[in-house]
This record gives sequence, structure tokens and C-alpha cells, in this order.
Amino acid sequence: MKLYYSPGACSLSPHIALLEAGLPYELVKVDLRAKKLENGDDYWKVNPKGQVPALALDSGELVTEGPVIVQTIADRAKDRALAPAPGSAERYKLLEWLNFITSELHKNFSPLFQPAFSDEVKAFFRDRLMGKFKYVDSQLAGHDYLMGKDFTVADGYLFTMLAWAERMNFDLTGLPNLTAYKARVGARPKVQEALAKGRTAEGRVSSADSRFLQADGGRFPSRLAGDREKRDRRSLPRPSFETLASGELLGDDALFCHKIADPHGEGAAKPRVSNHEAMPLLDAIGDSPPRNGEGSSRSCGAIELASRAPRQAAAFFGGKRP
Repeated sequence: MKLYYSPGACSLSPHIALLEAGLPYELVKVDLRAKKLENGDDYWKVNPKGQVPALALDSGELVTEGPVIVQTIADRAKDRALAPAPGSAERYKLLEWLNFITSELHKNFSPLFQPAFSDEVKAFFRDRLMGKFKYVDSQLAGHDYLMGKDFTVADGYLFTMLAWAERMNFDLTGLPNLTAYKARVGARPKVQEALAKGRTAEGRVSSADSRFLQADGGRFPSRLAGDREKRDRRSLPRPSFETLASGELLGDDALFCHKIADPHGEGAAKPRVSNHEAMPLLDAIGDSPPRNGEGSSRSCGAIELASRAPRQAAAFFGGKRP
């Protein structure tokens, strides 16, 4: 089997499932922006939806949609008990959880990755997500996993959403069942293996990029707080421009890099970049965030930032623009 994936994307969920199932597979990395495989092939020809994950079976069939893929994997490794038996009451409960995660968590994250949406719109979806996480927290009381004491493919999917929540700086400390659950799932050897393989992109990310991703969980070092950490972040290795802009990071981190990599948006309106997105570059060139007449921070255009310090921008990202 072949799993078409992109580092940091929701393809982490079936990747975890494949490792937990002990099935042989091949990882095929997809550049989601260019819709290309690493060998240059057109991904649209593989998956007309243009999305990951996609699972190519040995029979030649292509399975898409994460909840369907993970069940396909589970049913091919019944001895691992990653899903209850088809037709059982427990299987329908698993389907309930998979549907909840894909519709109430996964899809509510999508607006947070859209540069066209305002901070107010994103705040609405963040609040909505927190409400959903509170529900999951209540359901985990007295349970190790979503289905009780046994790990299932739904847990790999929820863990992926919790990884996104961490990258997007959600504060889940007030949800003790959920935070304990994340630690429990994250400690599983196969989950650790999936994270390691995705983080290093099967060895194709440079060692410096890998060190950066591990140094701060994939966030920009500028998000660290405090004077000491502010000094320390300057010693962290900078990720290459190519790694960041091609999707190794998530959310606003990746969006900032995409805006600098393609400031004109292929003819679209000039994108905006918020202060917390701009801070890494501003910090690199020793500048401060622009302010409006009242002295409060305002957003500024990515084109403006890049044009003000193109050489420093290239140096910050560790190489030339792709």
C-alpha cells in the first residue's frame, strides 16, 4: 500500500493507523501547494480531489477521506483490534466518534488556516473548537481512550487534531482528561514513530531543519516568551525557506511563509500578515511592528515586509526564495 501524505497534515492519522496495524506500506510525500509528488508527477492524476490523505491499495484502488482510510486499515489487521467488528454496536460508536472528529473538529480548524479570514472570524472558530474540546474532555472521564480501555483508529485521528491545537496555541490546560489523554496517546511507540517520520519527511528535510522543528515543536522561536528565551531563540537553527513554505509547519506559521514566498498570491489581492506572523522577520531585521495612530499594533502587508528587507528575509529563512 501507498499512503500519500504531507508533513503536519491530517495524513498523520492514517499513518499512525498503518504503524499500529503493522501493515507494510510506502510513504509518498505530496507538495500540497504545487500538487506534485517528489518525483514531479502530477498529484491531481493520482487523486482528483487533490487532498491528503489518500491510500493506494495493492489492488490498484484508491481510498480517500480519512475516516474511511483508517477503517480500511483497521479491517486489514483485525488481530490488532483497531476497530470493533463491522455491524456491532461498538463499531457504530466508533463511526460516531470518527464523524464527530471530522465534522466538528477537523472542519472547524480549516478557517484558521485561511489567510483571507479576519481575526474576528478565526476567533469565532477557535471558540467553537474549544466548546467541542470541552465535550470530548467530558466523555474521556474514566476512560483511557475514546472507546474505553482500548486504542482505536479514532484515537489516532483525535490525537492529530490535538497536535494541531497545540501548534495553534490552544490552551487546553483546563481540560485535564483531554491533556492526560494526549500525553497517553503521544507516548505510544507507534505514534512517536509516525511523528518522527513525518517531522523529518523521510530523511529529506535537512538536519538543521529537523533540529528547528524539534527545538520548539514546529513553532517559530519568536513565540517563546521572556527575555532569556528571547535571547536564546537567536541561537536556534533557522528552517530553510523551502521547508517552511512547502508545508512543514502548520497554521499561521506556514501562512506567513507562504505569503513571503508568494507575496502576490498569483494575482490575488495583497495578503495581510498579522504582527505575530510578522515578528520572526521583524525580529531578524531588528525592526518593530508597525503601529496605527492610536499606538496599537496593526497588520501590515507581506509585500511591504519583504520589500523593506529582502536580503535579511532571505538570510532569515536560510536560503534563497524558491
